[in-house]
Amino acid sequence: MGPYRKEDLVKQPLLHALAVLLAVAPANAAYAQAAQADDLRCLLAMGAMQSNADQNLKSAGMMGSLYFLGKIAAAQPDIDLGGQLASEAAKLKGQPAQPLFQRCLQEFNTWSQQLVASSARVSAALQ
Repeated sequence: MGPYRKEDLVKQPLLHALAVLLAVAPANAAYAQAAQADDLRCLLAMGAMQSNADQNLKSAGMMGSLYFLGKIAAAQPDIDLGGQLASEAAKLKGQPAQPLFQRCLQEFNTWSQQLVASSARVSAALQ
């Protein structure tokens, strides 16, 4: 079989795959941390909406808070929520709030629309 052994031919692709996974892992961890920070900021924004006089915005704030809290808890069940929220709140000081509210509401509205569509499909399937 020439200078290569059968075992070497099997090991080479596995070693290459492992090398790729190890190279990508830090990027995935950084992405997960950034996503978690975004979710924490959205939780803060949705919490602020709960004090709005407009009942629709107040309700959206409450439901949005539950949505983002669920994402955070699913990603990191043992999170120090109070500490992380305080840290993210400090980073937001002095920044305009409107872009954050818009981004978070857009994500929550997209999820809500998917939920409504899914509910309709489930109801139809149960008939």
